[in-house]
Amino acid sequence: MTTPEPSDDLSALLHEWQVRPERDPHFRARVWRRLEARRGEASWAGYLRAHARPAVGGLALALLLGAWSGHAAARHHTNAQREAMVKDYVRALDARTMAQGR
Repeated sequence: MTTPEPSDDLSALLHEWQVRPERDPHFRARVWRRLEARRGEASWAGYLRAHARPAVGGLALALLLGAWSGHAAARHHTNAQREAMVKDYVRALDARTMAQGR
């Protein structure tokens, strides 16, 4: 497939066309002001200050989840120890095991 040749009128018009924006004497000052305003936002401390509520909420949620999972693990461990202790106690009181020990 061949592309059609552009018309000479269109090529000449596009060649002559130039953009001439209006001069703004305060353009550079505004750009530097925006850059300076954003410079303070780059640090972690600045980010945390700007997003304090979500950061504190996330930390509180992590603390609660950690405490809950630690409590559940401790309860499971305590129940397992209690069951082992009860089995050992019952085995120690069992008359058959006492008779075998003599």
